[in-house]
Amino acid sequence: MNRTHEQESEVQVVEANTGIHRVERRSGVIGFVQHSGERSVSLIGPVFNTSIEVERSLTMGSAVAEARRNS
Repeated sequence: MNRTHEQESEVQVVEANTGIHRVERRSGVIGFVQHSGERSVSLIGPVFNTSIEVERSLTMGSAVAEARRNS
């Protein structure tokens, strides 16, 4: 894997609003993680209101990994 691909595959997680985290790559937003009770919901898409749920997880790390895999 070349260095450019490695850097592009790295994600950053930023709190966008209370209970909602934005998952980003250098190229832009790939999805969101929304906390719902004890679960973290993985959503893919660059806009929260139109993003699509792909999985519910028990941990933030799992939810971020799922958003990354599905982007």
